[in-house]
Amino acid sequence: MFFCINFWVLVSWVTLKKVLGLVKGTRVWLFVPIMVLFVVIPKFYVWVAEVPSLDELKIYKGFVYNKKVSSRKGWKVGVRNGKETKLFTCGSGLGAMYNCYSGHVGLHEKEGLEGRSVTVWWYEQPVYLFLEQNRLVRLDVSGETIVSRNDTIEDVRRNASKAPFWVGLYIFVFLLLSAYFVVMEMRKTHGKEYD
Repeated sequence: MFFCINFWVLVSWVTLKKVLGLVKGTRVWLFVPIMVLFVVIPKFYVWVAEVPSLDELKIYKGFVYNKKVSSRKGWKVGVRNGKETKLFTCGSGLGAMYNCYSGHVGLHEKEGLEGRSVTVWWYEQPVYLFLEQNRLVRLDVSGETIVSRNDTIEDVRRNASKAPFWVGLYIFVFLLLSAYFVVMEMRKTHGKEYD
């Protein structure tokens, strides 16, 4: 898919240079690398994400510490183990909601978990070029499973199935806007002959 997009961009770039000239084509197609960097690559990581087997997961034990990241992204699960604190997320990709408690524990119950003993199964999930996040797979608080591995696998699969749709939607909107700006520029440059 990535090769097809680059080929299409190259063909379009050559055509635009002929019709509009280098400077005018640059303005429109400057957004191609921006779209690839901020939309296609992060969604690709969501699309190919897989949860490792239980044997491959890391285990971290300590006491629950909840950290509110923002009102939009929710809460990260923190685990204090002596002098070290690790934060874990349930977000499937870069900029996704972090909230591990959503659908599992209510707001008041979450506050009641603070300070209790916890065991977290996790792995380092790649989310962007050279960037990883601590992805929570299973969460046990005082011996009770709050988030199961099956919940995490289902979440990863659901988000992976949506990723191609979002990439396609962004590309469609981008192409629509690009076509609009190309037509406007051609009308401005060449007059009514392109109506």
